[in-house]
Amino acid sequence: MFLARTETSPATSLEARLEHADFLVLRLVDLLDRSGRDAVSPDAFQYQVVASARFVRELEHEGFEAPYLLSLIDELPLAFQTKEPWRLWTSLCCLSINLQDRERWEEVSDVLETTWHLVNDDWPEGESLGVALRLGEHYVRLDRSTDAARAYRAAVRRVGAKGRRALRLAQTALLVPGEAQRAEGRYRRLLREAARAGDRGAETDVELGLARSLLAQGRATDAAPHAWRAHQLAEHPVNAGDALLAVALFVRVDGRLSNRSASLLEPVARASPADGALERARRSGTRPFSYWRPYELRALAPVR
Repeated sequence: MFLARTETSPATSLEARLEHADFLVLRLVDLLDRSGRDAVSPDAFQYQVVASARFVRELEHEGFEAPYLLSLIDELPLAFQTKEPWRLWTSLCCLSINLQDRERWEEVSDVLETTWHLVNDDWPEGESLGVALRLGEHYVRLDRSTDAARAYRAAVRRVGAKGRRALRLAQTALLVPGEAQRAEGRYRRLLREAARAGDRGAETDVELGLARSLLAQGRATDAAPHAWRAHQLAEHPVNAGDALLAVALFVRVDGRLSNRSASLLEPVARASPADGALERARRSGTRPFSYWRPYELRALAPVR
């Protein structure tokens, strides 16, 4: 996809050069996949790294993704030498987020799907889980819930109890809004399990997911306390802001407490004055756009 997009721009344009750089680096990442192909010799791999690095460094001060590409260039030799492609995940994830922020969805798919093909049983659990969840969220944005569910199922065998909870939580989110009542039951079971395990992070996400499933059933008043509980449990400021925003929107949907809604939104707005509250939540990376869209539509509706 990166190379295909260069065909629509003049060969010497900055966009075409950046797209070509993206393609070169992602091709190097793909060479780390040793399944179904002959291994690349160290000399051949190093030659391609050097040639690609020379091209990318010419763009070091141009465009948004160049720093992420340079980071990957620097990390590739060690990943190849140690046969540990998981070392690239942080840079690949950052590159995918950068592309996502500019709504270059097909390129995001290229990055995440290339990474997913590298994942095997040798990957550390955290990195393996991170790829699956990130890919699933991306598929949800593209309305490809079936592909998201497939990625979650494939990841289950590579993670422990905590990771399995995270994957079941992500799978349950796919049921909303179409099967919100079924999702509610799953969320309540997950909430009990997370509480028994003392998994506060999972409790936070489950409470917010439960709130979402209740809202999808038209039960905004029931949903708000669960979102507020998520806010109280949240250990990260971004998650706390997400939950507080949800509380405000649920109260807004309820309509009878619209003045309180404004007071709840105020600290979120103060925390990020350059962005609207919904935009901040979207860009935080913790929630896909589709997660917030139903709330936004209801929150913007007139209160009767």
